[in-house]
Amino acid sequence: MFLKQIVPPSGYSSYGNDNKTFQLSYMFPKENKYYSTFKEYVEKGITMKGLTFNIYDDKMRNAAIALFKLIRNTRKDEKFNFINLTKWIHYNVNSDMVDYASRLASLFDTSTPDEKFLPPFLVKPNYFVGGETIFKAFYFSDKIGKVTENVMKTYQILNIDENSIAINTNYSGWNMPPDACDKLIKYYTEDIALNSHYYGLQLLHPFWMTNEELAVFNPRHAEHYYFSHKQLYARYQLEEEHLQADVAALQAKYEPQYNPYLYYDNGLPFPSRCATIGDDKKNDDSYLKTKDSEIKESIHRGKYTENGTLVELTEDNYINLVAKLVRSKMNNIKNAKIARNVYGYRASGYPINKYNPAPSILNHAQTTLREPIYWYLIKKDLDYFSLYANNTGPYDISKYERNDFTISNIETTTVLTKFQYYLINLYKSLDGDLPLHEATAMPNVYARQRRLNHEPFTLKFTIESKLQKDVTIRLFLGPSCSINNCWALYYKFFQLDCYRYNVKVGTNNVTWTTESSSKYYSDQNFNKTVSYESLEENYDVYKFPRNLVIPKGRKEGLHFTIFIMIDDEDVNHDFEDTSLYMQVTGNISNKPLGFPFHRQADVKTVNANAPNYRFYNILVFHKASPADNTGYFSPHIY
Repeated sequence: MFLKQIVPPSGYSSYGNDNKTFQLSYMFPKENKYYSTFKEYVEKGITMKGLTFNIYDDKMRNAAIALFKLIRNTRKDEKFNFINLTKWIHYNVNSDMVDYASRLASLFDTSTPDEKFLPPFLVKPNYFVGGETIFKAFYFSDKIGKVTENVMKTYQILNIDENSIAINTNYSGWNMPPDACDKLIKYYTEDIALNSHYYGLQLLHPFWMTNEELAVFNPRHAEHYYFSHKQLYARYQLEEEHLQADVAALQAKYEPQYNPYLYYDNGLPFPSRCATIGDDKKNDDSYLKTKDSEIKESIHRGKYTENGTLVELTEDNYINLVAKLVRSKMNNIKNAKIARNVYGYRASGYPINKYNPAPSILNHAQTTLREPIYWYLIKKDLDYFSLYANNTGPYDISKYERNDFTISNIETTTVLTKFQYYLINLYKSLDGDLPLHEATAMPNVYARQRRLNHEPFTLKFTIESKLQKDVTIRLFLGPSCSINNCWALYYKFFQLDCYRYNVKVGTNNVTWTTESSSKYYSDQNFNKTVSYESLEENYDVYKFPRNLVIPKGRKEGLHFTIFIMIDDEDVNHDFEDTSLYMQVTGNISNKPLGFPFHRQADVKTVNANAPNYRFYNILVFHKASPADNTGYFSPHIY
């Protein structure tokens, strides 16, 4: 239920099957260090169901790490015990902790586990859907068969079929004035797939793992973390392109106050952020500013000390090294925790070292991007890399011209954005961890939300090649710009794709679509219908949402720029690693991630007629769907 039962420290739930009484000690000997460590947290009640899981809580984090290690090593060495362990923790351990640890164990396995996970927005609907919708769902389930037609209309509850109802769901702040800061693109920052993807990104780069630990899985892990945030912010800026200039200027500042309009499983609201910082947080705020100054000083010097070793920054290595520096200074265990306490509450707050039944929205990766101030923090981190690049000056793009390849005949089919209805199953918020067949007999309840999407489109171009070989094709989407101005706006270019392609001597006709790209994931198979008992498809949180590839256009068309580049560089064979982690974070190229928009190019070295790279202007149209009698939504999401 929404007000979940809190069980005693023994950790046994009051429902389930024989797994609820099965003792872990039957499976693991006392000398098993992974079991003994996790057992301590179970006995202390830290893993109980009913507690609000918060990875920034020291005890909960350590318990989750212990569970992650137990799952990973049991699966690797004790297959039979792994099956029983999986059943036991499902019935006896905090479900959010289990989800976090299980996903980590699958990700950091050296093999490729064949595990399937639900979308985060179905695991925790109340972290993605506004609280008013959740409360309406509970009202309907409590009054099943007794809800009047007038109440149905007032609550905007629709009968889909004899077994299903849907509740119209707006984005947060829809009750605020039309010019409220950031309101017009909340459909982007609060999209269920984008926030699920960010959960995946934080799983790839746990703040509690050191740079050395993550380097075992990918030596360029820190660069990937930086690049992923650079991509997010570039795409965020492109979404603002459809706004009028005065509104866009307003959006440049984060909301002075913020109310998430979300509720925890225990019924408590997510706390609001105040406009001013409290006296009790001023010391922490000053501490973070000191760390900020230390990072900038190291960048200005071009060197810093890491584990007693002097590390020097160069044009070739600075992205990965600055990313490591930022992780070690700002995103380590202590400082990540302090930052969320300072920016998540401002004036109000909660003791930082105490269990918090309702932590701030910044304490969960699934909800972080909803907070306007977090986009400010992302920009703040990205500015460190710009600082180094500005100190060293622009790079020479002419070094990457290739006369063996000529791009021509670029064209696209009509690019059209639209808002589509999506049904989010609220079952997990209504019946918690109960198996579906044991849940209360009632119709399926869905949140009905309008989400940005686009019609399928095709990008076509021709490569005239003098060679037969594998090449790297890079595709980017940026704002409308002239060729020289485009390079100055490098930070606004979103990488659509980077992939290998075999060209033959002569004419090569290349076709690209979002559907054919391996970079994106579509959540359409989880729209309304999903089996909780036998999951047939794994939801991929590590790929960018396909529905958000193209920013919202305008009715009359909105100008954007596509960039295409062909390069004959050698492939990076580290990418061929079979581990899931390397498959997700690996790069097919040895060049910086995001090249050639990883930093500003010297416009004096730009060749407008370079044969192997081209800018191409496109128009993005928006097809508005008229309001109908099925309910009211904010006017800007039609």
